[in-house]
Amino acid sequence: MTEFAGRNLNGFLPESRVEKIVVKNIGDEILVYDLKSNRAHGLNRSISEVWRNCDGKTSIEEIAFRLSQRFDAEIGVDFVELALAELSNANLLIATDDTLRSQKVSRRKVLLKYALPAVALPVIISIAAPQAAAAQSTACMLRCVPIGTDACAGCIGNTIDVTLYNGGAPGTCSGAVLGTTSIMCTGTNNVGGDVSIDSFV
Repeated sequence: MTEFAGRNLNGFLPESRVEKIVVKNIGDEILVYDLKSNRAHGLNRSISEVWRNCDGKTSIEEIAFRLSQRFDAEIGVDFVELALAELSNANLLIATDDTLRSQKVSRRKVLLKYALPAVALPVIISIAAPQAAAAQSTACMLRCVPIGTDACAGCIGNTIDVTLYNGGAPGTCSGAVLGTTSIMCTGTNNVGGDVSIDSFV
C-alpha cells in the first residue's frame, strides 16, 4: 500500500499545474517559470519525466512503470513519490487539502537504491527571477495574438516560436494552421493572421 504525506495514495492520480506558468522543454529537461511566485524551476531529466506523466489520469504505479521503460531500469513507486514531493514543494502540482504537503520518502534511501548512471535522483533547482526579467516574461507569456496585433509586444530581445493561423474567429488562434516559425523580436512585428506564441527564449 502506497503511503505518502500521511495519506493513502492508492488511487491518487497526480496532475501537473498548468495555470500561470510558462513551460519550455530543453532536451530531456524542463524549465518552468511560475508567474505567481516569480520563480524559475529547472527540472532534471528524471523529474521531468514524472511531471510529463502527471495528467490526472495516470496512477503512481503506472508512472513508475513508464519510467522503468523509459530509463531501462527498475523504478519503484518510492522514486515517483520523492519526485512528487519535490514537485509539490515547488507548487507545480494540482493538489487538494494536505495532499503531498510533506515528504515521507527518504531521499537518502532513494539515492542509495537508484545509484545508477541511467537514473538521476529527481531534482528541481529553483531561483527567484529578477523583477525586470519577470515583467518581460509575463508580457511575453504564451498567448494568442490576434490578427494585425504586434506579436513582439512585451517580447523585445526574445526569440519567439509561433504558430500561424488563417481563418477562424479573430483572436482565437483557430482555423487552418499555416505553419510554424521563429521570430527575433527587435521591433514591431504585425502578422496577417492570428499567431500563438508557443515558446520564447
